[in-house]
Amino acid sequence: MGQTERGTGRWTFRPPAWTASPASVAILLLLAVLVALSVGCDDLEEQSEDLPSLATGDDDDGEFVLDGNGAYDVSEPWDYPYYLVIGGALSETLSLATVSGPGEISVANDVQLTGSAINQMQTHDGALYAVCSLSHSVIRYDTSSLAIRSETSLGVGTNPLEIAFADDGRAFVSNFVTNDMRVFDLGEGDDPLSVIDMPKDDLPRYEGAGETWARPGSIRYFDGAVFMALSNLDEQFRAGGPGVVAVVDADGQALVDTIEMTGGNTTALHLDRDARRLYAMSTGTYDNDEGFIGDGRVDVIDVDSRAVVDTVEIGGAPFTMVQNPRGVAYLGNGQHAVVLSFDTETMEVREPIDIRDGDDGDGLGLSYASGIATDGNGYLYVVDFNHDELVVIDTFNGDRVIARVTVNDGPVPIGFIR
Repeated sequence: MGQTERGTGRWTFRPPAWTASPASVAILLLLAVLVALSVGCDDLEEQSEDLPSLATGDDDDGEFVLDGNGAYDVSEPWDYPYYLVIGGALSETLSLATVSGPGEISVANDVQLTGSAINQMQTHDGALYAVCSLSHSVIRYDTSSLAIRSETSLGVGTNPLEIAFADDGRAFVSNFVTNDMRVFDLGEGDDPLSVIDMPKDDLPRYEGAGETWARPGSIRYFDGAVFMALSNLDEQFRAGGPGVVAVVDADGQALVDTIEMTGGNTTALHLDRDARRLYAMSTGTYDNDEGFIGDGRVDVIDVDSRAVVDTVEIGGAPFTMVQNPRGVAYLGNGQHAVVLSFDTETMEVREPIDIRDGDDGDGLGLSYASGIATDGNGYLYVVDFNHDELVVIDTFNGDRVIARVTVNDGPVPIGFIR
């Protein structure tokens, strides 16, 4: 059960329950982490030839826009061109798509290397950061060229999944294997400033469930607090109880609250800063024979009261949410390559968007909507993990698929530079 060579190959087994999350690739290879803890990115070589030169206007560094973090402005139309960065978890590369107009996309595949199992891309202070789960590191890229500027080890065997930055530049990292949040100053070496352990014995459990572990996933910083999704999984990596969102005080670097969800296997968070809402996605129940049964939920959290104020029974196995300029939510889906959707004002579930092109992949459950982003012009960009495909959807005109292009191997995180 190992990673294939860069740019080639496919996994040839059905993923277990916990693969349909933003951490799908990283967790799928979890056993490889435990067997080969010495693996690192020390030998990562920069692919220096043919790096892109991005026309991002007067600001040479451009502006990187993360999928799903709610930090960018889509209230006004965007000017063309802009760029979409795509992280390939199997190819261990970045691809770059140039968006010249509605449905007009050209792709330069495999333009830069990543570490093993890229799981998330994030921005801070004009740089692009990539969390590489199986090489336990964060790589910093120049946003004007995607050149590698530095790499920080987050600790062998931690299996980091996501990163969030505080206003002062401290980096908060969720770690799936060690069940903790670690705080770093990425400019001051590899040692963490602190390690914040997540609950274990106090986690809620379903009746008859045995021991569970937090298994942290998605993480968001807002207004002095760090919110982190806890999957709450048993030894078989299935939901042993309702998911939980942990709340950490960023200044005190201590756990101050936990919020119980209505769904199981809570893996992803989306922050709507304007509405002061945090959306928590739970992928739901997994069956050994059938896979995800389609009982996914989205819990809506008021960030001030830290309470669940609404729940959307969205179905599927939801994760990685974005909102278009009209306030419509679109979500990645670990059950199938079908985009889920609901209205964030009424909380009404909308018709899902099937992006499968005639089949559901190879029969192994690997055809799913693994990454998603939206622009200021009403276009939605979705990647299909198994088909190595980027699909463009016009959300202002009936959620129509208007373009398909081939991208790097096993695409997961995507986001804009403009």
